Amino acid sequence: MHMRGFGTALTIAAMLSGQAAEPHRTVTAVEGESWSNHIHRTFNETSMGKTGDLGPAPPVPGDPASSWRLELSPNFAAPAVTLQGADLYRLNCRGCHGELGHGAPPEINSVIGPVQATSVTATTQKMKAAGRDINPADLVQVARESKTLLLQRLHVGGQHMPPPTLTEPEIRTLLPYLQQLSDVPGAGNNRVTVKISRSRLAATLSGKMFRQAASLVRALNHET
Repeated sequence: MHMRGFGTALTIAAMLSGQAAEPHRTVTAVEGESWSNHIHRTFNETSMGKTGDLGPAPPVPGDPASSWRLELSPNFAAPAVTLQGADLYRLNCRGCHGELGHGAPPEINSVIGPVQATSVTATTQKMKAAGRDINPADLVQVARESKTLLLQRLHVGGQHMPPPTLTEPEIRTLLPYLQQLSDVPGAGNNRVTVKISRSRLAATLSGKMFRQAASLVRALNHET
């Protein structure tokens, strides 16, 4: 991209992120403190802390024992399960970026701006709302480069983002949901599902629980 296009790309990126473009600066690494403290959340406000609200309520002394029992789906023995993009987001992204994708800045960035930047239509609307004109060819180039960066994050993570460990079919299923979450025009009509094995789902859940447990240990070590 020529220099004018490069400057335009920086302007768009700054607008979509809601921040002014700044020169690169060295960031001191954070050591010894839980992410929970950084985003000002107690353990009970984390996903793991809320697991106590799942399942039946504890019995009240003097009341008869609860008749609740686990009801398995007739398809429980099926070799594969079908997941939507929302399921993949909940399993892999929501713990850090939150239900609405806004993250917890400045430690955890929002996914909204980077996803909107992959859409020519969304970027055009942003620029018009700001009273700015942009060459259509530059818009296409910016959207293409933004999608490349987003896919890179979903494949290998980022500087402060661990790799999501998603497969290619899972990424293709997650992307439309990220677009819906980010209000990208037309994204609501693009719904994709993916079938994964139960062992894959179990491994994903185990990995999520391990990461939460590690965060829990660190949080408890600094909150007690």
